[in-house]
Amino acid sequence: MSWFIKLILLTLCLSSWKVYGATCPKGMYKVQEHYRQAHYRNGKFVKGSNISAYCKHYRSDGPLKSIFKSNMPRGWPQKKEKFKKCSQIKQRKIDKALSALPKILTNIGKLKIHCANRSIFSGNPASTAPSVKIVVLYDLAFSEDLSRYLAHELAHILYDRLSDEEKKSLHKVSRWIKTINGEFKTKRKKFSEYDGKSDPDEDFSNNVEHYLFEKESFKKDYPKIFNWLEAFWRDKK
Repeated sequence: MSWFIKLILLTLCLSSWKVYGATCPKGMYKVQEHYRQAHYRNGKFVKGSNISAYCKHYRSDGPLKSIFKSNMPRGWPQKKEKFKKCSQIKQRKIDKALSALPKILTNIGKLKIHCANRSIFSGNPASTAPSVKIVVLYDLAFSEDLSRYLAHELAHILYDRLSDEEKKSLHKVSRWIKTINGEFKTKRKKFSEYDGKSDPDEDFSNNVEHYLFEKESFKKDYPKIFNWLEAFWRDKK
C-alpha cells in the first residue's frame, strides 16, 4: 500500500469513526443513527439512506448555515401540526437572533429550520430533532424572545454532541444518576424550569437558557452548574 493511500485512509479514520460500542474516544461525540434524505451533491442525485451511528470530532461541522424549509420534517411525530414557508421577515429575524448567540451553540454547520402555525403542546414556542439538526419554530416564538428560544433548542443539539466524558461530569455536578435500566434519576428538588426534572437533556437546555439570559440569578441559585457551564464555555470558545 502506497504512503499516499495510507494517508487518505488515516484522514478518513480521524474525521469519523463508526460506532460499534456505546462510547466514543475523548474529543469526539456520538452521532446517533438517522435517516439521510435524498439530496443533490455537486449536481448529482444521492438516494436517501439510513446512516449508522458514528463518532465525530467535536465542533467539526463548521459555521452555521441556515436552511429554511416549508414542509413537515420527515418522521416528525406531531402529524397534526401545520407547516408553512418561513416568510422573508421571519427569516431575517431568525438570522439576526442566531447571530447574537455564542458560537458554541451555532457552529454546527447546516441547520434545517421549519416554520409552523402552532405546537400541539400549549405554550410551546419551538421544538428540535437534535440528531438531524432540525429546529421547528411556531408562531409563538416570534411574538416573544426569539433568541432565547433558539438558544434553548440549540442547547438540545449541543447536549447531543457532548462527549461521553463531558456528559459524565455534567451529570455529576447536576446530580443525575443513570439507573441499571438506562434511565436517569435525580434527587434534586429545584430546577431552573419545571420540566427540567424530566431528564438531563431538558435540564441542560433550560440551564443554558438561564445561564445566557438570567446569568446573575442563575449563578446565585445554581452555583455548581453555573461554574460547570462557565468552564465549559471558556474551554470551547
